[in-house]
Amino acid sequence: MSSPVCPPIRALTFDVLGLIKVVEARRDKLWEGRVPKVVERWGNPDSSRCIFAASIDDSSSRPLLAVARSHGKIDLLNPLNGQSQAEISIGEDGRVDDDPVVGLHLFRKSITEKSRSCTIFTCTTKGNALLQSYDVADTFEETSPFTKWKVCPTGSVSFCKVEEKEKYAIVGGKGIEINLWNLETYSSIWNAKSPPKDSLGIFTPTWFTCGTFLCKDEQRIVAGTNNHQVRFYDIRAQRRPVTSFDFGETPVKAVSEDLDGQTIYVGNGYGDLALFDLRTAKSVAELLAELRRKKPELIKESVASCGNVSGDLASSTGLGVSLNSSPGKLVVEITKKKQVKLVGGFTGKCSGSIRSIVRHPNLPVVASCGLDGYLRLWDVKSRKLLSEVFLKQHLNGVLFDSNFMYEGPARPAPGDEEVSTTNKRKKVRVDENGQKKGKRSDGPTVLAI
Repeated sequence: MSSPVCPPIRALTFDVLGLIKVVEARRDKLWEGRVPKVVERWGNPDSSRCIFAASIDDSSSRPLLAVARSHGKIDLLNPLNGQSQAEISIGEDGRVDDDPVVGLHLFRKSITEKSRSCTIFTCTTKGNALLQSYDVADTFEETSPFTKWKVCPTGSVSFCKVEEKEKYAIVGGKGIEINLWNLETYSSIWNAKSPPKDSLGIFTPTWFTCGTFLCKDEQRIVAGTNNHQVRFYDIRAQRRPVTSFDFGETPVKAVSEDLDGQTIYVGNGYGDLALFDLRTAKSVAELLAELRRKKPELIKESVASCGNVSGDLASSTGLGVSLNSSPGKLVVEITKKKQVKLVGGFTGKCSGSIRSIVRHPNLPVVASCGLDGYLRLWDVKSRKLLSEVFLKQHLNGVLFDSNFMYEGPARPAPGDEEVSTTNKRKKVRVDENGQKKGKRSDGPTVLAI
């Protein structure tokens, strides 16, 4: 059985030294079997310009890239050539050394011929949220007064994620339960409930490390915790998780949704990457709908009763739920949570903590990167490693350019590039003219960058 081949892609990676590296795989005879290579590197190494968050608007007409750096500024770049468009200061006096940006979202926008308006949402570790619109044209200026608010009174924000319709955002962190915010009214509309004490009476402190919305559904949320647990919330049902499960023995560092809206990708601090199916975890709303179909008389009797009626319906309906009723009110709670199905792990070993997982919006490819300095590309269906590129620095994030189209042969950027693949590993060095030099080796590919 032949190994899957990496399709033509373009990915942008962001590291702790503030560098942005462009990795491409193309269909061309000169491109050595579609092996991804670093074709461009933007910026100079500087730890004070570490990139904490990034967001891209990869529209076919005049795309834009925003990156949040550790020195308290946001750079707006052209994702096609890395040319700087503007620099935005966040916070007082333009510096937020003790309050860096951990959440960044660049809103999709309508583009006119004369002007280009962009809206940016940011959230810092201390919970300072900012929503501001700018006009990016020949001159860069604010188009409206900024809106600033506090998303949490205490604690430290670890992540902030905006859903696909760009109407809601979730926030979570150390000492901060999951909160759902309306970005149009700047108000909190839902917040998760702290978990109960365990059987020994010990309360586990809240510490969320990552989270995301399920694809095209702002009412279902998945979040990872520092105590290697993944929690699945349905805000239509209850404030506590519909289901939760442990993944490995190290903190969950990254979660990402699949396009089907039912499966998720989870990565942890040990370098494990796995795919889970949430369809086996039914929410209260789904259980209630099934209960209405199978046992409608139970609901009618409960609603009509004057007192509280409580009973486990698992034996009669096959559902582990508890039904309670009072005059004019019906409450359904899950008493037996169903296990989430582990579809499988991704083959190939990561030697460092995974910090970012991204699913390509058009191709069956998943990208992951982390502290081991590798960008890895995986096949969605087989979960096999397509290729890996060593980028030297610790990586904090990766994004796909979904509108990338192969237009012809191109050579990697001058200098050494470090590339290793899972099939054939070759050692190739490229000079400034793009010509190969050196001897080939059967060991892992090490091309200088």
